[in-house]
Amino acid sequence: MIKGIMFDKDGTLMDFNTTQHHILTSVLLDLRENYNISDQVINTVEQALGYLPEKLTSESLLQHSTTTKIVEAMIQAKSNCAPDSKEDLLSNASELFDLYNDHATGESVPYVLLPGVKDLFDYLDGKNYELGIATADTYEATIAGLEKTGLSTFFDYLGTDNSAKEPKPSPFMAITFCKQVNISMSELLVVGDSENDMLFAENAGAHFIGMSTHPADAAIIRRKGHKVVEIITEIIDLFKL
Repeated sequence: MIKGIMFDKDGTLMDFNTTQHHILTSVLLDLRENYNISDQVINTVEQALGYLPEKLTSESLLQHSTTTKIVEAMIQAKSNCAPDSKEDLLSNASELFDLYNDHATGESVPYVLLPGVKDLFDYLDGKNYELGIATADTYEATIAGLEKTGLSTFFDYLGTDNSAKEPKPSPFMAITFCKQVNISMSELLVVGDSENDMLFAENAGAHFIGMSTHPADAAIIRRKGHKVVEIITEIIDLFKL
């Protein structure tokens, strides 16, 4: 019997490309215009992160990486391109993390719910399920997205890049959530759109259902024997919620 549900955020509850492409576009523009980062370095960073002017590539590092890992990749890309330049922002992980996080929580960031998400939470409201988030985003960006989409009041636990000791696929966030709400791992359902989410659930010993957001990941999830749904409300009947 399912008593708790943990959701990935981007690609599961909210549109990934719309939000993350906007954030990275804003960060890169800021670096170019206000921190005097050269076009050569910016272009190298774009390639490393899988950034295109109109979208993120299907292999983009942003698909599965924490903000910490994204910042590390940006610094490494800059180092590969301009190893003798050590004084700019792309040499300071802490300051770059803060800059990225500031853009991720900006007023202009478009957070868009995926089809069926509002209907699912309207259905779950009042049914006494324990609900949690397990995301690679920061706590601040997660709060911003949940508040903008009207979901902030539903969750008992937020596992994020800078609030959890270990990112997915480590089971740390699932273990912490289950302890906090006093349920067993066999009573937990994880809902996610990536292979990383699947591994997170498997490492925790929880139930898992995949979303079809990313076809390549969905194919991997199916090959591992898990079901994949097109619309998130399908989990209601599949798990008799």
